[in-house]
Amino acid sequence: MRGAGWTTEAILTLDGIVDGPVHPPYSTDAAAELLLREPLPTRTLRRVIAVVGATGTADVVRVVRWAAEYGVEVVVLGAGGGQEARPGDRPVVAVSLSRADRVVADPGAGTVRAGVGAAWFAVHRAAATVVARPSVTLVRAGTVGGAVGQTTLRGATVVTGDGVVHAVPGPGCAADLWWALRTCPGAVGVVTAVVLDVGDTATVLPRSRMTSEQRFRLVNLARRHDPAGLLGVPR
Repeated sequence: MRGAGWTTEAILTLDGIVDGPVHPPYSTDAAAELLLREPLPTRTLRRVIAVVGATGTADVVRVVRWAAEYGVEVVVLGAGGGQEARPGDRPVVAVSLSRADRVVADPGAGTVRAGVGAAWFAVHRAAATVVARPSVTLVRAGTVGGAVGQTTLRGATVVTGDGVVHAVPGPGCAADLWWALRTCPGAVGVVTAVVLDVGDTATVLPRSRMTSEQRFRLVNLARRHDPAGLLGVPR
């Protein structure tokens, strides 16, 4: 049985292990993070005990493992996550990925690796160090996370609900996670970074409506990689 002060203890512990800020739920900083992203349902907002400004993959892993220890659900604000909080009264920690904005060019591979919080102009600028004329698909407004499902990807980094980091595509379970990412970005795990081809000119067609078979497969993948249900359920 948890004591009356377990929330304070848990938040202090979380604040000590992540690099990004941890905001109390009713603070001005928390409100700014929440309002700048896709709004959470009121029933979920009432359960939020903290808002974390994750700086990248390592912070997301720390939050997920902390959540497993304290029995807290994790909801990703805006792009990067594709889950909804489960029904019930389990406490929720909201994670913003706006600070996961590192951009690194790889001239040898002809790619740019970008955090989902990176601005597209920063991606285009990095791509210009690789090729003279970067792909026009890199000329966009907003941040990378907002267009994950509308962009051709060469790879991605995904943190699943069991606290494991996956580089996709790859062998074994990474192949399933790669399929999940292309079918419904963020539905199985938290996407923290993507790899983009600086010369790619392919047009991404609108996604067709998800079939019942695809949804069934996504739910099973989510259960496999998130047995405690920390990341909610696929949208």
